[in-house]
Amino acid sequence: MDDKARTDPVGSAGAKCSPTSSDAINVPETKQEIVEVVNDIQQGAGPSAAMRRKVADYYGCNAVDETIEASVDVQYILDRIVPMTEEEALGILRDSIRFHKDDPNFPSDTMARMRRLVLGRGASQVDSEAEDYELDLKTLAAIIHYHSPYPEVRSVTAPGDDPSTPVETFRAYLLGLVFMGLSSAVNTFFSPRQPSISISSQVMQLALAPCGKFLAKFLPDWGVTVRGTRCSLNPGPWSYKEQMFATIIFTIAHGAGGVYYIYLVQRLPQYLGNTWVTFSYEIVLALATQLFGLGFAGLLRRFVVYPVSALFPKVFPTLALNRALVLPERKEVINGWRLSRYRFFLGCFALMFTWSWVPNFLFRGLHIFNWMTWIAPQNFTLGMITGSYGGMGYNPFATWNWNLSGSGSLVTPFYSAVQQYAMRVVSGLIIIGMYWGNMYWSAYMPINSNEGESPGHGSAGPLQTNAAQPLTTRDGNMT
Repeated sequence: MDDKARTDPVGSAGAKCSPTSSDAINVPETKQEIVEVVNDIQQGAGPSAAMRRKVADYYGCNAVDETIEASVDVQYILDRIVPMTEEEALGILRDSIRFHKDDPNFPSDTMARMRRLVLGRGASQVDSEAEDYELDLKTLAAIIHYHSPYPEVRSVTAPGDDPSTPVETFRAYLLGLVFMGLSSAVNTFFSPRQPSISISSQVMQLALAPCGKFLAKFLPDWGVTVRGTRCSLNPGPWSYKEQMFATIIFTIAHGAGGVYYIYLVQRLPQYLGNTWVTFSYEIVLALATQLFGLGFAGLLRRFVVYPVSALFPKVFPTLALNRALVLPERKEVINGWRLSRYRFFLGCFALMFTWSWVPNFLFRGLHIFNWMTWIAPQNFTLGMITGSYGGMGYNPFATWNWNLSGSGSLVTPFYSAVQQYAMRVVSGLIIIGMYWGNMYWSAYMPINSNEGESPGHGSAGPLQTNAAQPLTTRDGNMT
């Protein structure tokens, strides 16, 4: 597989076809088509219609109409199928089977197909003709080796790179740094607020695309030539690479950062009250922690970046959104759908915007849906276990608000989501047991709260439990 294609999401060019949810492919329909495919391969001719259809099926493209030019992705793979030999394709599949045998993200149907193809013509479950087997073998091997075996990755990335596409331009740096400063300032300033106010990276992406196109239209084409390379303020249309480069800049630093809360704990009088914490100390500590993390990321590239199986599913929506905002799409009907990615995004955006008024304004009970506590509002035990305000939140329908639940469940692999959910249930049960057993006097504190009391109900001083004040215990007595 091309290392550039799998490790650099910025390096993509051309339009992208709509993704497919399955790896199933169609074989040539007639024996004459099969013979034509093999003859083309043996004679060194260009890709035939049958080859084009087979590769297009992997990318969810409509390749039946030969009058439509093949997409960049399909053409890239076709150019590599033609010179590939059967022995080379078998070697690629054997290596892939060994590498991905314990990969939970690898498509099971693709793995089964690879095993059948490696066993030979009789076990491949394709037509008995040798030509059809060879075409299936080379198509799957080329896609795995030169792009990605994962349909999710193929749907949001390109198999190759166009080095002539501008990336680190003046306008990309300008917009990336401005958006980074704006989002970091807002998110840091409002992070202590409950509930906090923040600007997500997706919002910045939506604002970045029109700003980039605006600069591409109105910036003058002024520049200088350095060592034969011209550096211009406006090298042409706003590119996908520039969009991704600016997105990376503000995505890395758009949050407050964990070190920010160290400053709060050190400086605030109700915590440590360290008056010696100065601005220069904060800058040095922030740089130390950030550079420490980036250094570890660089050292671990061979384990968490370079391997084909090193997937980060939460990055896929970022790539898909940028493609929908910047790259053009062909007008074609795929599986009965003519809807482009951009229009699909606009439709979902309109529906979510409309629905957001319901839990936030029209019926706020849906914001945090404590329906279980409505059964017995005075029941302390029920509130502590199922309630979300100060309770443990054991509730199968905790909210109907996307802003509160987030969209992580849409991109997190199912096995990972189940693992996280199970561990939260187990840890919650441990906390409930400790609280009900009054371990370390924990029953005199709220079971789940982000608020603390200081002596004198808010006077300055170290954080303590206000044990002198009466608390209503589980049996309703005052202590």
